[in-house]
Amino acid sequence: MAIQYKNARFSLTGTGQTTVLTLSVSSRAILQNIQTQNVSSGTTTVTAHMYDSSVGNTSEISTIKLSTMTTQNLAKGPIVLEESDALKLQAGTGNVIKGMISYALLTGDQGTA
Repeated sequence: MAIQYKNARFSLTGTGQTTVLTLSVSSRAILQNIQTQNVSSGTTTVTAHMYDSSVGNTSEISTIKLSTMTTQNLAKGPIVLEESDALKLQAGTGNVIKGMISYALLTGDQGTA
């Protein structure tokens, strides 16, 4: 098993769910931070959703309210994404939320649960 430490930037241009990270069929990830920044002059919300490929549905995992020109972490603890899972983010206002995801990507033989 190989571990790579990675960052992925995002910018939410609309108000629908936007897929910001998708795992391959042969990798898992441990998300440490989902750093979000509100670059507007108003308050807005940001919601994180996880697509679970093993059951084929998306669930809300975190919501924060961001004041003007503030930064917060959506991940209040480690979040594990398994093979083919995805992280989706949704902004209450378009074109005002940007940020970065910091995670450990695990590839190779991971055994079975």
